[in-house]
Amino acid sequence: MPIRVILRKAASQVWVRRGYFGRLMLLPMVATAVIGYLQDLWYEPNAEEPIVQLLTKQAFWMALYGIIGALFAVVIHRSILLDERVSPSRWFFRLSKREITFTGWSFFIGGGMWLIFAIGAALSTALAIPFAIWCSDLFSRIGKTLPWLKNLGETILIGVAGSVTGFLVSYFAARTSLLLPASALDHHQRLAWAWTISKPHAMRLTFLVGVIPLASFSFQALWPLWIDDLLWNPAHQVLTALVSCSLLILEIAILSLSYRWIIESAPTTQSPAIVEPIP
Repeated sequence: MPIRVILRKAASQVWVRRGYFGRLMLLPMVATAVIGYLQDLWYEPNAEEPIVQLLTKQAFWMALYGIIGALFAVVIHRSILLDERVSPSRWFFRLSKREITFTGWSFFIGGGMWLIFAIGAALSTALAIPFAIWCSDLFSRIGKTLPWLKNLGETILIGVAGSVTGFLVSYFAARTSLLLPASALDHHQRLAWAWTISKPHAMRLTFLVGVIPLASFSFQALWPLWIDDLLWNPAHQVLTALVSCSLLILEIAILSLSYRWIIESAPTTQSPAIVEPIP
């Protein structure tokens, strides 16, 4: 699977359809901005808040974001793969078996990624204590000689743990994400199918649909911190939603074209047909 070709074609597809995608993302952009504003408005930091209540609130907000993103992703996939056009003012309210299936797979894949991340974080924390004990003398001596390397042990641990966890999260996404464009095209496949058909392309998919979205997510999480005090909150939410929806379109285009390339190169016994839209 040619990574450069897919990235170039994804950027080209998004650019060619920029007017359509621009109109299409108005509704999810507004909805995302409103949800972000309400989330900030209702956020009350409370150290005594039960962890279950805190997690429930976070799950609620994440579910809203996930549903909006899933509905948006379906029409992007169908536009890229079928050249389908829908009314920018109506698609958001369409909820058929296709959208429900796509949303279900989205939550399954997203939940799996967060579970892997949580396990990686827990293991990293568990390993941090013995690592600090075993290497404390070594890094203490290094710190005395080279003060700028005083926190070398923690830096190494964080770097290794973060890299391994990020790879595992990306790998899981790579092996399962082909279910999303398949569902958008009404091809009802199982997890075993995605795991099998993605196997020959696992590492390249890990980069395309794992590493790139994780880098995008990290950027979206960090860059608002730089402008948080510079913009009025509603304007900040609108700008954040604009960046988020724009990057999401590009990420979906990359996944769509990866899916097309894999399906067209796979044996006919494994690959559903990608058909042109019926007039």
